[in-house]
Amino acid sequence: RRELPGRAWSSPVVANGKTFVTNARLLNERNPAQGVSLRVLALNATSGRVVWNVEAFRQTAPDALQMHDKNSHASPTALFENGRIYAHFGHHGTACVGETGRIVWQNNTSGHLSPVARTGVSVQGHLLIHDGKLYLAGGTSISPAVYNLADGKCLNDPAPLASCNSTSVRGQELYKVGGRIAVSGMPLYGDPEYPV
Repeated sequence: RRELPGRAWSSPVVANGKTFVTNARLLNERNPAQGVSLRVLALNATSGRVVWNVEAFRQTAPDALQMHDKNSHASPTALFENGRIYAHFGHHGTACVGETGRIVWQNNTSGHLSPVARTGVSVQGHLLIHDGKLYLAGGTSISPAVYNLADGKCLNDPAPLASCNSTSVRGQELYKVGGRIAVSGMPLYGDPEYPV
């Protein structure tokens, strides 16, 4: 067990003798308004020693730093497959990091796919890989969110977002059913006045 500076709700992922975690660390503890560093770390699974610690994104925009007191900018649990770690940091972005700590790709454009609706990808559950794509169970207007594994491009069509009237099925569970990805389960949180 090792204490790390920062704030995260994600669960650790253990693979190949390493424990991978995401983390959100303030740039200045005395002045949180200066921003946050969103990170992916690898720890030695036996000793807890930090093997590498890389910044996936840095966020300094005041409106982007807002969050609920009971949450973190590093909430979704990462996914490990074939020597790569896929980490999602809400509207801040999604990144792929190699097992050695090298950034493979970053996408910080999918959090606000629609400039009109100011909405996009936000995860509330599982990540799943299938057929060369990364799927994220969505809690907002995009569900599931779909990324190309090779380059991180978001494959969802942003056009329906402009109407601010999402018809996406939302939920925290992702399943492969008959060759397609299905979403189910209740979102992790939501406004009781607006059932999904």
